[in-house]
Amino acid sequence: MIQTPLIRYSLAIVCIWFLNLHNTFASNFRLRQTCPTNFSADTITAAFANPLLDLDEGESLSVLVNTNNCFGNTNRLVLFTMENGKLVSRYFLNPSMSPQPFMSRVASSVDNGELVSTHLMSEDNITFFMKFLLSLTKAKDIGCSTSETYYLKSRAYNLQKTDGSCQWFGFGLLTKELFNQ
Repeated sequence: MIQTPLIRYSLAIVCIWFLNLHNTFASNFRLRQTCPTNFSADTITAAFANPLLDLDEGESLSVLVNTNNCFGNTNRLVLFTMENGKLVSRYFLNPSMSPQPFMSRVASSVDNGELVSTHLMSEDNITFFMKFLLSLTKAKDIGCSTSETYYLKSRAYNLQKTDGSCQWFGFGLLTKELFNQ
């Protein structure tokens, strides 16, 4: 066999790849023994990034929820906007379910939305939102007759998740924390 530098280099790459693969399997095995919790990619992403803290001046993050149950269908929206260096949240009833992201709109131009309340966010509110986001990433659609589908959008964040557990009702928790609604 001819031992050219290219062949030796290729063999070295294969050996390094194999050793890394072996270490990954061994590491995963150890982790499964010590940590029985499963984490999804959404959970890991949410754990390290709070999309509210990534907003620049004039940008928004929308949390639109569509609730479906035996008695009807409702839409509600919380719009977080960075204004003059402060984070402001606004709560709307009955916004349109437009496919266009709400982040590009100013708060007053949400179609068919009725502004219910406005709130200046505190650090505790931002921390609560992070907990809300982590809970949302763990939500499951397990066939309850009431389901809430969440659409979170901003310049750098996009998440769609359905909670069909009939146990969490996270949007109600969020509006209670921020707006006492």
